[in-house]
Amino acid sequence: SKIAKSTMSTVAILLLSLLSFQSITYGQTIIAKTGEYKDQTIQCNGNSACFIYCKEDESCEGANIFCPINFPCIVSCGEYDTACEGAIIDARYSSLFELNDCSSGDDTTCSDMTIYFPPNENGIARSRLNTGDNMKDGLIFYAIYGWLDIDTSSFHGTYDDIDGIMYCGHWYQYSCELEDDE
Repeated sequence: SKIAKSTMSTVAILLLSLLSFQSITYGQTIIAKTGEYKDQTIQCNGNSACFIYCKEDESCEGANIFCPINFPCIVSCGEYDTACEGAIIDARYSSLFELNDCSSGDDTTCSDMTIYFPPNENGIARSRLNTGDNMKDGLIFYAIYGWLDIDTSSFHGTYDDIDGIMYCGHWYQYSCELEDDE
């Protein structure tokens, strides 16, 4: 009887793990073509993870991207000029947010972006910037707990000449410059 209960508990944990894994590996995928979402809205369906690929020229330039609530949101920008230039990404209610690339292309690939980050959970950042040197100009970040909300350990580039501002606090009432002090 104890063995049966233990086996049932193990099976239940395995099923929950599989369901959680499934929600991360399956989801809505949006592959933006050249200019397809320029100055348009991308709305993730909200029922699953959302993967957005803005790899073409102007594919998500000036786009308003609304990530799902309580699901992961992964946005990839790069390879071509202005792929995500001026995009506004609202991921503040997502369970995880990742921005990838911004290293290929040119200095306009990810310039002038505005990003609303989800707050950390128990001190663990729920946002990752896996980006590079093409994400440095005209940045506006909204992060309730500031850098505690954002993991930049996968940034591959230099931290010189970063131009932007971060708004922090529950009502984003505080701000700090992102630029280098040199």
